[in-house]
Amino acid sequence: MTTFNEKSEPMPGSVGGAPAQFSVQQTTGAPTTSVITRQPPGEIKDYTVLAIMVTLFCCLPLGIVGIFKANEVRKRSAIGDTQGAYDASRQAFGWSIAGAVCGAVLTVILIIVYSTAL
Repeated sequence: MTTFNEKSEPMPGSVGGAPAQFSVQQTTGAPTTSVITRQPPGEIKDYTVLAIMVTLFCCLPLGIVGIFKANEVRKRSAIGDTQGAYDASRQAFGWSIAGAVCGAVLTVILIIVYSTAL
């Protein structure tokens, strides 16, 4: 018995060239039977709330980029482009974290500058 799991090759009928996830079980001998089971993708996080919080409280430019990437996650998920949605999700998270770090570093620098000026 040969088993293949989580094969990610584009199947006929897949939307937007996104790879379909499925598993194949094949038995050897007479008769030969193949079973294909499709697994729907899970929900992809878009990090919209994180991007909005970064925009309001930390770093406006990087937070705005995070919001645009979060919106791109929703658009790509809606059209069925799972891989593109995962990529946009990672980018939205990255831009939001970069904005949070920049905001924290800038806040520490401002506290040091103003505390030494007094």
